Amino acid sequence: MTERELSIIRALGEEFSTVLADLQRTFEGKMAAQAQAFEEKLASLSAVLQKHVTVDEVHPVLQAMVDDAVGTIPVPRDGRDYDPDVLQQAVNDAVANIPVPADGKSITPDDVRPMLEQMVKEAVSHIPAPRDGQ
Repeated sequence: MTERELSIIRALGEEFSTVLADLQRTFEGKMAAQAQAFEEKLASLSAVLQKHVTVDEVHPVLQAMVDDAVGTIPVPRDGRDYDPDVLQQAVNDAVANIPVPADGKSITPDDVRPMLEQMVKEAVSHIPAPRDGQ
């Protein structure tokens, strides 16, 4: 290497050293600022966590919420909350939708037999077994 090349390398080395030192100072400053921000945030969160919420503190808030919700329900008025004719029509419509049973066609003995057998078995199972002729 020539003298000129060595001097260029020294000059570049010094320049890089200066730039890297500036970068290091900037980086360390930013890290310190971020560490400080983290410490402040942790301190504020610790303060919040140290304060315990009690039932006595929550009860008024919940009571107010319930009171607000219940307060929106309209107060009933005797005989005026519904129209009896509308209710009667709704009942009549519901009853009209029930199919009319047809004699001998709605249910067959074969449909009833398994239910009766089960009921008889259950009833007989509750009868105590006789002991020695008694």
